[in-house]
Amino acid sequence: DVETAALGAQAPQGERPRKERGARPEAGEAAPDRQSTESLLSRLFLVYATGFHRGERIFLRFPDLKKFAEDARGLAPSLHKTFCKFEGVLELTFDDTIQLQSDMGIHTTKGLTLPWFQVFVQKSLTRLGMQVVSLLMALLNDRT
Repeated sequence: DVETAALGAQAPQGERPRKERGARPEAGEAAPDRQSTESLLSRLFLVYATGFHRGERIFLRFPDLKKFAEDARGLAPSLHKTFCKFEGVLELTFDDTIQLQSDMGIHTTKGLTLPWFQVFVQKSLTRLGMQVVSLLMALLNDRT
């Protein structure tokens, strides 16, 4: 179910779960693919980002962040405590990522561009101990 998938086992902060060196996926099992995660994040960005800055689509703090948080919370209503924490983590991570985006040369405080949205989502879910791909797929399935 979505709740279980979204709250998978947590790797130590800053580390990703590792497979044994040289291990290959079982028959029928997809190899972990960074491109597929980026593709999911790109699709999610297109679903939620409603703002524009210099002709480029951006993910706005209001209303996009609010809608994203509401939809994520709606996927696992029995995990109310986690998602109360979720909104606070999203807001703090959004602010951190906006600052980092600005420091790296994209000077807008209105919202996040696609590459910085990807950073934002991954940082947020890592801080909450949630698996990125599971939540992204659940959000996309719910919105499409």
